[in-house]
Amino acid sequence: TNIPLDNVSLLGDIITPYATALFTGVTHSNFTNCYFNHTYYAHLRFTACDGISVDGCVFTDATATGTAYGVAVISTKNIKISNSSFKKMRHGVTVGGSQGLSDNVVVDGNTFELQIDAGVDSHSACLNMTISNNTIIGDNNSVSGYTGNADGITYQGLHCVITGNTLMHTGDIGIYVQPNNYQDGTSATISGNRIEKPTVGPGIYLQLMNAKSSGAINHGMFAVTGNNI
Repeated sequence: TNIPLDNVSLLGDIITPYATALFTGVTHSNFTNCYFNHTYYAHLRFTACDGISVDGCVFTDATATGTAYGVAVISTKNIKISNSSFKKMRHGVTVGGSQGLSDNVVVDGNTFELQIDAGVDSHSACLNMTISNNTIIGDNNSVSGYTGNADGITYQGLHCVITGNTLMHTGDIGIYVQPNNYQDGTSATISGNRIEKPTVGPGIYLQLMNAKSSGAINHGMFAVTGNNI
């Protein structure tokens, strides 16, 4: 409880399959103006935490195949990740896990560059999430030599608001909302986003079929307004 981490630089291990900083059961704690460079699995991982703020941090390079994250949110509620930058990893922010739901997850005002997969990603174990005012920059021509063939935002939880984001040169889909694998009723409000030049897929894709429930139709509510593609 009340664990502050401010103006700290952490250099991870790009070979050992662990998080650079792992917090379990922590409450009401702030992580501000920290620099994380080089890790294998994740720079920061929160499990079963409540009341977390990550603000003004820099996350660079995560190398694991399939699991390489800036911030991994597992069964955690009331967490805000803001004003931070993420570069060269699978997902800058991922929400998931099988240890319970994450709830009230806010990702606001961040910059994501050269993600191997989506810049922001949520799996089914997420109840409510807001993804707002972020800038996500892909590399659809591999100009940097780093493969950035990625979606911009992928959401697979129950309820989300995706608003005010700018997505540029994503390699595939700009904003991708998938059905929840465990319960029907995924809903999304997608408004005021700017999506420039997705290379392969559409700017916004709402997937209605639930792959794990024999092709059942998702009956959630979707509002898509005021986006510029």
